[in-house]
Amino acid sequence: MNPDVLQDVQQSLKQNPDAKITALALDAGFSSSATFYRNFTAVTGLSPAAWLKQEQERESVQ
Repeated sequence: MNPDVLQDVQQSLKQNPDAKITALALDAGFSSSATFYRNFTAVTGLSPAAWLKQEQERESVQ
């Protein structure tokens, strides 16, 4: 997996928090939502939804 692709999806999630995670993952080239979730969790330690919530909380504190 290319880490840049995952970072692109993370940026898209931050910019479009209401976007469907599965759609972003498939648009980024992941073959399935399961593959995306597995890779995302392996890299971040969080599900995409939990990661987004954490990022939103961090930004609201700053």
